Amino acid sequence: MLLGLHPGTTITAEPVAALAETDRRQAARHLDALADAHLLEETAPGRYALHDLLRVYARRLAARLPDAERTSALRRLVGWYARTAHCAATAIGAARLLAPGPAIEPAPLDFDAEDAALAWFDREQGSLDASMSTAAGLGLHEDVCRLAVARQHHLVLRHHADDRAATFLVALTSARVLDDLQVLARVLCGLGSARFDQRRYDDAQASFQEALETYLSLGQPAGAAGVRLDLACVHAEKGDHDGAIGEMTRAYHEFVEVGDHRRQGLCLVNIGEINQRRGNLTEALRYSLAALPVTRAHNNAYVQITLLGNLAGIHRQTGDLQQALRYHREQQEMARAVRAELMRAEGLLSYGDTLAALGRYADARARWRTAHELLHRHDHPLAATARARLGPVPHQDRTSVDDVSLAT
Repeated sequence: MLLGLHPGTTITAEPVAALAETDRRQAARHLDALADAHLLEETAPGRYALHDLLRVYARRLAARLPDAERTSALRRLVGWYARTAHCAATAIGAARLLAPGPAIEPAPLDFDAEDAALAWFDREQGSLDASMSTAAGLGLHEDVCRLAVARQHHLVLRHHADDRAATFLVALTSARVLDDLQVLARVLCGLGSARFDQRRYDDAQASFQEALETYLSLGQPAGAAGVRLDLACVHAEKGDHDGAIGEMTRAYHEFVEVGDHRRQGLCLVNIGEINQRRGNLTEALRYSLAALPVTRAHNNAYVQITLLGNLAGIHRQTGDLQQALRYHREQQEMARAVRAELMRAEGLLSYGDTLAALGRYADARARWRTAHELLHRHDHPLAATARARLGPVPHQDRTSVDDVSLAT
């Protein structure tokens, strides 16, 4: 009967144990018995689904449970998903998570590798969406916000900006109910980030501006500095380079004051990139080189991949093509190591441009071809750009050796 309370379409032993207030082994035995009786279908090892008609019937039975019993079971289920999502987010390197909820039984899953945590998020997307809706309906607003923040980094890595925006819109409604400005500011930042990736820059700016005002009202300079960094990126995308550099420089000095080396590195990377966009290559190179040792020491691979790509582009623009190639190679090695396919693909487009500038057209086309394959696989708009690069080969090709195996 309790199975009908699960809001998702598939289920495993752990959430069943949470619903039934039992241990995982006992829940697994019940699921196996139901599968043997053909009441459940095992869709993958340890994962089960109710047939459509049986799901409807199970939900009708669950609706007959006493309100207190039904609510208690759902609270345990939501709590288990929130705690496990927190553990998975920690395993994939997510930052600025909200404090987890109280300890629960069964214990949340433990992830010993990033791949396992990412795979769990991938499998549980539907259940996590449904759990957030269930939590909101029960008034469990803290768990709604915990789930949204815990899911953010996974959705960023999977490039699901629309899903991220929808997730944080649900969380924002809950955050406004809570009497906790810290949670509200964090949720506003998450929504602003999603809106930014959707290229809804006015909406992103509005979310970030409210988050900034909230952090300032709390007297939290580090939080305010982080939002200034985000606002600077919005200004840059809207073409306001002076405003972007102003906000970024202010954020940098605030991060120096609070000793946040990681975000000092982010500011230096972004100031360099903004100067590159406006054609001030001297300043772009100065800030990017200053960022290099900071990001190597304090930032994750994705920030370093961005910086290496920027440095390659600056050196190509200034005519130092051999140095550009060195940065391209290092960027590709790092992108492959962390399996950042889209970042690798964007880097390959630029890498091909540098090779073409050297007259190595066959090598350039090899990079563009690989970029096109990766971008097309993800249905990314830049796939058309890569395809356009693959035009006729110029007659004069100074390529002597195609070093695809070394550099891509």
